[in-house]
Amino acid sequence: MKVILVLGAGLSSASLFRYLVERLELHSWRLVVANSNVDALRVQYENHASITLETLDASDQERRRSLIALSDLVISMLPARFHVDIAKD
Repeated sequence: MKVILVLGAGLSSASLFRYLVERLELHSWRLVVANSNVDALRVQYENHASITLETLDASDQERRRSLIALSDLVISMLPARFHVDIAKD
């Protein structure tokens, strides 16, 4: 099972989530969504077995690295100022 990590879950992520969720079972993917606030996402995805929600402060390098290490694909939907650090992680 491939693990897809999405960092950030702002408004611009809605289409991405819809795309991924529609294909999770078909491709045997597991989706991990890490965001500073997962409360709104919990209502929508809490009963989906292939989706894990993680609270993440994007500036917490150690936590970021631990999530990235467990992932096959990382998609950053965070503000651009974080992209270089995430690529290095």
